[in-house]
Amino acid sequence: MTIRWGIIGCGDIARKRVAAAIQNQNSSGLVAAAGRNQEKLTSFCRDFGIPRSYDSPEQLLESPEIDAIYLATPPHLHAAHSCAASKAGKHVLVEKPMAMSVEECDAMLASAAASQTQLAVAYYRRLYPVMNRLETLITTDVLGQPLAISAVTSNGFGLGADATGWRGDAAIAGGGALMDIGSHRIDLFVKLFGNAQKVSGIANQIGVTYETENVATVVMEFTQGVQATLQTFFGTEVGLDQFRCVGTRGQIDIEDLNSGQMTVSTATRTWQESHPPADNLHGPLIDDFVDAIENGRPPACDGSQGRETNRIMALAYETAQT
Repeated sequence: MTIRWGIIGCGDIARKRVAAAIQNQNSSGLVAAAGRNQEKLTSFCRDFGIPRSYDSPEQLLESPEIDAIYLATPPHLHAAHSCAASKAGKHVLVEKPMAMSVEECDAMLASAAASQTQLAVAYYRRLYPVMNRLETLITTDVLGQPLAISAVTSNGFGLGADATGWRGDAAIAGGGALMDIGSHRIDLFVKLFGNAQKVSGIANQIGVTYETENVATVVMEFTQGVQATLQTFFGTEVGLDQFRCVGTRGQIDIEDLNSGQMTVSTATRTWQESHPPADNLHGPLIDDFVDAIENGRPPACDGSQGRETNRIMALAYETAQT
């Protein structure tokens, strides 16, 4: 069985990783793409040898020769495109964040359920080998009782003080550093500890003129009282991607999540482990989604888990305004 894919949105992430990940997947074929910028669409299809192009998502979704859709559009379009794709009988893998609001997430989930199609969110970091190893060390009691987990992440994205672009436009992005790069780390907290019980946030614009926040901090409480903190930043010249988990018997430090290098410390010894990610970070994500379609199981990050990340962010923004 070959899963025939269409990509909606031909921007940075589709070109950098998604198209190649689909084409390199043994049970997949990339057969179509849609975009509203004709020049970008033409060059995208030419560069990746995609046989069919469509000027609009609606035209692509009408094709009976497409089984699955990768939504690589900005967040404000996710819900409408996802619901339309599900209604057309297509499986949907949507870029993060899942949508602009919890209500939009619910609409996407309802559409997928009604059509009995798969819905997943592209939180690919939960498939990193280093995260699977971290989960194993937690569940096998190496750290004892987990107490706290934290992440610090930043990305320049060209978002200096006077930057323009969709990430700084609240009507398109829904939020700034928290909704964009912060959502990935909240998803990892959800993977490890389930739904959050308490959430509080601070979100500020410091020294910038665009609409979305460039600095955000979120404090969460998970099952059994595990505390989590996230600090996330836009527009920094030095990139950060730190992750730490502390338990009663030890701690794990990951200085650079994308490197896969971890340090494990207990009362008796300290050691290093290396669990690097795949060369194409989206490769395992596409593999997992195809396997979920073929075997009728939930994807690694299904829509309900994507919704939980959106719910946490919504609570963080709500408390940040009080």
